[in-house]
Amino acid sequence: MIGGRLGGLAAFLLQLRHNEAKLQEAARARALEEAERAAEAMRAVVPVEQGAARESIRAEPTAKGARVVVGGEGTTKDGYDYVRALEYGRPPSKSGPGQRASRVFTRTFEETRREGGARMAAGVAEDMKG
Repeated sequence: MIGGRLGGLAAFLLQLRHNEAKLQEAARARALEEAERAAEAMRAVVPVEQGAARESIRAEPTAKGARVVVGGEGTTKDGYDYVRALEYGRPPSKSGPGQRASRVFTRTFEETRREGGARMAAGVAEDMKG
């Protein structure tokens, strides 16, 4: 009877590993969907005159899920990414007038994160059924 119990345990462990891999894959896919949704929401609230900033908003997959990235080469001049000024503000200087902080990215992220977590949980649960 020991062989039967060990064989059952081995099968159980294989099934557990399979389910873990399936869960991780489903979670990463759902995280990328939510990151895309958040990026779209951010693009919708960034002022039109900030075209380069809007175009720089993108969702990227990561090892554990996904993230939203803003800024980069198209919004950087002389080593400074002006998306930072859009988000956090900038005091007046010799190079130009200041800019008030908009917190548009942080605010939109927080709004979409709350809803997105619930959608992800429901979606992953659904994916695991199939």
